[in-house]
Amino acid sequence: MLNLYEVIQLENQIEKIAEENQGEIPDHMLKALVETSVSVPMQLENMAKYIHNLDLKIDMAKTEETRIYEARKRAENHIAKIKEYLTPYIAKHGKQEFGLISLSIRKSQRVDIEDGADIDKKYMKIIPESYRIDKDLIKKDLKVGIKIDGAELNDYDNLQIKVKI
Repeated sequence: MLNLYEVIQLENQIEKIAEENQGEIPDHMLKALVETSVSVPMQLENMAKYIHNLDLKIDMAKTEETRIYEARKRAENHIAKIKEYLTPYIAKHGKQEFGLISLSIRKSQRVDIEDGADIDKKYMKIIPESYRIDKDLIKKDLKVGIKIDGAELNDYDNLQIKVKI
């Protein structure tokens, strides 16, 4: 009967090899380990259980990645909304300082695309098998007065929060 100790021992061997090789397991070392591990049916079962254990770790990592991504997006959305409400006040009243924190406005310009289908192919970056709008090129041409259907250059106020450390 297989015991947990044997599975952990195999996992430790593989982890040690990976650690000694900057996180990678050289093919020849993995092949040798697998060959020695599968010489006995019980060791083959250990290898299969180790693979199953890694699959479970992958599933847990994916779940955690999703949870972290969603938490980050919620925080980013909260920041965006709060800045959206604070920006008009700071724009009207000017820079505000509170001890270690200061709030100010930085002017910026951004290209807003109404409909990507209207953009001339000249303003597309070629990515294998697809096109992507090159906003930097569009912005440069809009600044010199070239009219581009489907794009316009707009000014924005961006709230800057600085913390003095």
